[in-house]
Amino acid sequence: MTIDDLATMVAKGFEQTATKQDLLNLVTKNDFKKEMQALKDEMQALRNTVNNHLELSDKRYLELKQRSRILAKFLKLVIQKSKIDLDPSELEHFDS
Repeated sequence: MTIDDLATMVAKGFEQTATKQDLLNLVTKNDFKKEMQALKDEMQALRNTVNNHLELSDKRYLELKQRSRILAKFLKLVIQKSKIDLDPSELEHFDS
């Protein structure tokens, strides 16, 4: 092996070594990936929160709707038993 061969090998080795800019680009890419993952995680948490809220809202709506039906039946029975001349549907016209 000659000195020229050794010099060529060293030169090729330097060509394959990362530059400062290469390292900065790599760090920037990794920081970007981390930031993107953090945003994705936050978006998923927000989706979960909204979905939970919607499920609870739907459940509460159905509970209130059922209660309204029960109260309407009860009121209808009270009107019938007390022999009041009132159509229960007329009650919808009154504001509380």
